[in-house]
Amino acid sequence: MCAHLRMTQQHGRQLARELCVDAPADFDEAYRPSERISPSEPAWIVVAQGGGQSPRLALARFGFRQVERRTLLFNARAETVHRVPAFRDAFVRRRCLVPVDGFYEWTGERGSRRPLLFRRADGGLLVLLGLHEEQLDERTGELRTAFTVLTTAAGPGLASLHDRMPAVTTPGDPRIASWMAEAAPGEWSARPLLDLLKPPPDDLLVIEELARRPPEPRVRLPRRPPAPDPAGGPAADRRALPPSARRRPVQLELFA
Repeated sequence: MCAHLRMTQQHGRQLARELCVDAPADFDEAYRPSERISPSEPAWIVVAQGGGQSPRLALARFGFRQVERRTLLFNARAETVHRVPAFRDAFVRRRCLVPVDGFYEWTGERGSRRPLLFRRADGGLLVLLGLHEEQLDERTGELRTAFTVLTTAAGPGLASLHDRMPAVTTPGDPRIASWMAEAAPGEWSARPLLDLLKPPPDDLLVIEELARRPPEPRVRLPRRPPAPDPAGGPAADRRALPPSARRRPVQLELFA
């Protein structure tokens, strides 16, 4: 569970201040609130910079693209993230935070499902624990930052709606520093990080049933310079590919 996110904070600089992180020079122009961020869509995440610098905000696409399987992995199961090849390296080296002010789940029978919004009672900021990596966009030949969200077993208050939920906390939680910290050479261990991935207190979230479906997102990622072709030539023109190779990938959660 965690395929649709919400970030309606109206002022980007206020978001950066609340998270105590650096922001790009063009952040004020690039930031846009969104009622719904779905897999393959962009969102602002917090990544480490290393060298004693403060973490920074970066724009990233929701979901790790698996080219050979034509899938997007937008969730990683906390219990197995350190063993699954698609996530293992990012878990060791590229952990991130995903700031949101809510996330969605649907309930009810097929054909009459109703959206539920999970948020803080005071409308404040939530922080999801995630992973990020740089991936080549086959359509454009550009490098993109991608992210996925860690999920845990749902707490007692949510288990009747879904058996999974995102690993979620709030700004200022001491676990955030531990999640983002770089381990000293030779001292890295999975266990302290896995111990951070627990369901939140039952009173952190309230559930709001919505009268309408959240709107589709409209924000798009800015373009980056094309990545060099391994053979030294330009990136392949995706328009030359057959239609079957251009179709949009299936979106999946990886719970194995």
